[in-house]
Amino acid sequence: MTVVDAEARFHVLAVDDSVIDRKLIEMLLRTSSYQVTTVDSGS
Repeated sequence: MTVVDAEARFHVLAVDDSVIDRKLIEMLLRTSSYQVTTVDSGS
């Protein structure tokens, strides 16, 4: 089993067309200590 350093943060890319959904996803992930990048499309 690997121990993750307390300073290490996972980075999540959240893609959704809806601004409201992106903000909600971002808020939930940030409160769980994830680094979050949000975009409105994959293109």
